[in-house]
Amino acid sequence: MKIGIKLKKVSDKEIISGIKNKDKNVLHLIYSNLLPGVKRYILKNSGNETIAEDVFQEALLIVFDKIRKEEL
Repeated sequence: MKIGIKLKKVSDKEIISGIKNKDKNVLHLIYSNLLPGVKRYILKNSGNETIAEDVFQEALLIVFDKIRKEEL
């Protein structure tokens, strides 16, 4: 998987497989494609960058945990 790929071009199965296999490219793909939107949303709603990054990371930890436990 190439790092410059957009999230739309990667299937859910590829992302889930990458998370299960601890693929750093998948993590980079998720962060580079989704974190900016989360930051914008939180900044527009009286948050700051630190809060946005914390919220994003906590959400990812939950998703990754559920994928590893095969709950997603």
